[in-house]
Amino acid sequence: PTRNGSATTVVVSENYTEKYRETQKSAVEIFAIEMAIDLSSTFNSNGCMRIFILVGYDMSKCTAEKAYAKAAMKPSHVQVVELNGDLFIRE
Repeated sequence: PTRNGSATTVVVSENYTEKYRETQKSAVEIFAIEMAIDLSSTFNSNGCMRIFILVGYDMSKCTAEKAYAKAAMKPSHVQVVELNGDLFIRE
């Protein structure tokens, strides 16, 4: 069955966490964020890879590469990652 969910993130400046020190123990630094919509390959693909493209593989790969470049990092540098899909049925 299809389910709905929700999440909330509060984004504050580093100055805020310095002013309200109790927030520092749960603070997380965001180095990069990227968003994307379906690529043209979603609609033009055929063959055995089509299922991966339909579930957003190429879109996720593209946004990950952009975020890693923006943050000057590699996947091996990351300990935690939060992925969010706009269409949860594909996740």
